[in-house]
Amino acid sequence: MKKLQQVTFRLALVLALVAGLSLMVFQALAEDAQAPAEAPAAPILDPTNLDTVPPAQPMALVPSTCEPMGTTATEWGMGSDCTAAAGNLNINLLIDGRNKCADLGYLPCGITNTVIVTACHLYQGSYRTDGYATFKCRIPL
Repeated sequence: MKKLQQVTFRLALVLALVAGLSLMVFQALAEDAQAPAEAPAAPILDPTNLDTVPPAQPMALVPSTCEPMGTTATEWGMGSDCTAAAGNLNINLLIDGRNKCADLGYLPCGITNTVIVTACHLYQGSYRTDGYATFKCRIPL
């Protein structure tokens, strides 16, 4: 009988802890709901503006140079024809290059020397091509 009382006590304790945690979560959610809405975050990368020149930066003029820093991962591009697949591959390589520059703490300059690993071919109803490129980052002098 004493063992049954211990099990019942432990079960009641666990239920009380779960109820307490649930109440804390509910209160936190209620506070967030009452907080004024924040402005939506601006996208980190605008895929409609993927050129090789980085956007103007609101910082002091620091002399810098664009230097090759490495190669992107092998990416793929898909489209309705080979031209569209190559364009999509270029966008994916630019994004990867920009991310790699950001990981290194630099601003991106673009990509060069694109290497096609797999030529354009029909793949699951779309055209696909694979490749990688050298990415360049803006390095302060």
